[in-house]
Amino acid sequence: EFHLDKETENVFQRFQNGVNLVKSDEKLFKGLFFIAIKDVDLADVEDLKDEFPIKLLQIRKRSHENFLTKMYGGMVELAAMPSFTRKEYYQESLSEIALTMEEDLDHTYQNGRSFLRDLKLVTAQIATKDWTPVDLKCVAMKVNILHKNLESAVREGQLSMSGASKVLVNFDTQEEIHDVPIELGDLLIEVQDSGLELAPTEESISNDKVLSDLRSRLGTIFKRKRVNGDQWHSVFQSFLGDLIERRCDRVQKWLCSNTAEFTGNHDVQKLQLEVVATLAELKQGLSVCGCKCFVCFWRCSSKCSNSLVY
Repeated sequence: EFHLDKETENVFQRFQNGVNLVKSDEKLFKGLFFIAIKDVDLADVEDLKDEFPIKLLQIRKRSHENFLTKMYGGMVELAAMPSFTRKEYYQESLSEIALTMEEDLDHTYQNGRSFLRDLKLVTAQIATKDWTPVDLKCVAMKVNILHKNLESAVREGQLSMSGASKVLVNFDTQEEIHDVPIELGDLLIEVQDSGLELAPTEESISNDKVLSDLRSRLGTIFKRKRVNGDQWHSVFQSFLGDLIERRCDRVQKWLCSNTAEFTGNHDVQKLQLEVVATLAELKQGLSVCGCKCFVCFWRCSSKCSNSLVY
């Protein structure tokens, strides 16, 4: 009669001991419990495949809290592996395992990047005996990264991270948050949002400097057009409004794409409120005065609440 050896019994017992720690975590152990038994003689393969599942069934019958059911949903696969020295190990056994993983398992992760992130996280938690649910740790990591890049995303429409690309992306899929041109009437203006400064930094520039730079950009586009003061002011306000709306839209899409799985989380909701407040400050900072000068009768294109005398 086939028996589980002591080492295998101990391994299974350690799995069982961990059930109460991880069974409520939706991200863990949603795959296949794959058992590869090494150094199996060809003559013993069929006996092994007949008798080993019986032993696993006994484990499942001991308690409804057994680890095979709670952690793996009863999904078990058994592979009898020949010795490393035999060519069948490389030609058949490894290919069979790869085929099982490819055909029988659902794809839990969109790409290798997100899988590697969770693998590193789980490994670190095991090493430190941290049994906090993986989702909570993932949320904390995402919120931390988003918060670090929020100021740059709102101010410049790009990430503050060093590297070849600073474009706003979904950190898991690397899908970019698309940039779109600005339309002023029948005129299409190719002003890229990524890298365009719409808010001042505490160290260097002010809102007036931001507005001045944007006026200069618009001036190069309309330099050959004859427009009066009111028309120019109206065009400038439309230009600013479109830039702001585009920036707000891209930042919100960036946030949503990176938090879609965790919208009910308290920290994510706090971050969403912070983003709304920060974008409101952006709009306020680019509000144009519009008062008419009593000398030249042109409308003021400086920020609201400036110290100029009209």
